[in-house]
Amino acid sequence: MMNGSMMGYYIIGGLVMLVSMYVSNKLKSKFKHYSKLTLRNRMSGAEIA
Repeated sequence: MMNGSMMGYYIIGGLVMLVSMYVSNKLKSKFKHYSKLTLRNRMSGAEIA
């Protein structure tokens, strides 16, 4: 038995979780992309890190 305010908290929590998963996946793909790029000094991003 949930009242209206509790349901709102679950909806907001679910939205926050979805947005955080989206941002996490975007960051992972960016790191993957830039770690493969070779810079002018012939080192990759992974080697510098």
